[in-house]
Amino acid sequence: MDGFFDVPAGYGDADMEMAELTERGNRYARRYRGFTEEQVQDLADGKVTGAVRWHGPKDARQSYAVLVRATDADEIGPCSFEFSVDLAATWHPTAKAARLAREGL
Repeated sequence: MDGFFDVPAGYGDADMEMAELTERGNRYARRYRGFTEEQVQDLADGKVTGAVRWHGPKDARQSYAVLVRATDADEIGPCSFEFSVDLAATWHPTAKAARLAREGL
């Protein structure tokens, strides 16, 4: 039996399903921003993949290469990543942390 508060007033099951799919799409877009579809597939397959990240002010952006690996997954796919700038000798929770470690900051 459905509970009284299972569905907000004015919403049907189809509306709730669509809202959930929209939320999953938004999470997917945020999670993989900056990755190509090929990189996303490599991460989903458990491979280490290379990526390019950028830093600096908008008018003087500088790029740097990082290795990326997925460390956890959920129903959408990989959801936690580690980054390395030293050929996988050390791993960091963000690309920025990896870059700063390399620069000795």
